[in-house]
Order: sequence, then C-alpha cells, then structure tokens
Amino acid sequence: MRVPAETRRTWAAAILGVAAMAACADPLWAAEASADWRPTYDLVMRWVNFGILAGLIFYFGRRPVANLLTTQAARHAERIRQFEAQRDAALERLAEVQRLQQEHQDRLEVIRQRIVAEGERQREALIEEGQREGEMLIAQAHRRIGLALRDARAQLRNEMVDLAVERSLEKLPALVTPQDNEARVAHFFKAVQRVQ
Repeated sequence: MRVPAETRRTWAAAILGVAAMAACADPLWAAEASADWRPTYDLVMRWVNFGILAGLIFYFGRRPVANLLTTQAARHAERIRQFEAQRDAALERLAEVQRLQQEHQDRLEVIRQRIVAEGERQREALIEEGQREGEMLIAQAHRRIGLALRDARAQLRNEMVDLAVERSLEKLPALVTPQDNEARVAHFFKAVQRVQ
C-alpha cells in the first residue's frame, strides 16, 4: 500500500520537529534531576537523531540516488552494447581476414602445384634433350673412333708395307737372284693392290 505524499510530508515534518526540539533542548533542564540517567538519554537521543537523519536522507535522497543509479545503469548498458557491437565487428573482420587468408593459401597451393608441374615438365624435357645430345655425342664418338680406327689401320698397313719392303730389301739381295727379285716384286705389288 502506497502512502500519500501529504502524509509522508506530515511525518517528515513531525520527525524534523522532534529532532529540532531534541537538538535545542538545554542540557541544564535535564541536570535538575538525578545525573545518572544522562548517559542513557544521550545514547537514546543519538540513535533517534541518527534514525531521523537516515529517514530524511532516505526520503529526500532516494529518488536522486535511484535516478543516478538508473542513469549510470543506462550509460553502462549503452557502453556494453557499444563494446558488443565493436566485438561483433571485430569478429566479422577476423572471419573475413581468415577467409581471405584461406583463399590466399589455396591460391598459393595452386600456384605451387603449377610450378612443381612446370618444373617436372622442364626436368623431363632437359633429361630428354640431354639423352638426345648424349646419343648424338656417342654417335659422333663412334664415327670418330671408326675414322681413327680406319686411319690407324691404313697407317698400320702402310707401315707394315714399308717395313716389309725394307726387310725384303735387306734380305732379298742375298737370297734372291735378279729374276726371282723381279717375280717377287711383281707378286708383292699384286698382293698390295688386292689388300687396298
């Protein structure tokens, strides 16, 4: 049940009046009687004054304090909303950055695979080219060896012929008569012509 505002004002005025009378009371009035009740009276009056003061502060300060607390709560709620909005925006930016990073990673992986494939293709091409060049070098070497072998055989034949002629010329004059010599020279030249 809500107490009307006029009743509350009346009670507040009554309490203030009692507090004022208690504060203005002359301590000498109380000294006429016995002095042993004075400490108890002072203690009770302090509590009464405290109650009156607390009631006045509660009555008159309740709305401003409530308004202050409401304003502070609204301000803090607004700041919390702002922080939550900033957090959500940061999370969205983070998700976008992560998505872009993943796209870059995927693109880099595709590029890496292309580079590796191109490197493999070039390696295979270089190997094939090297094999062709090696085969050509081997063929050239075989041709050179064949030519060198043919030249060596021809030179060897010529040297053998020259050596045979020299030896024949050394031994034949003692063994062969001039008729035999002529027959053998003719036979030799026929043999040399057959060999060539």
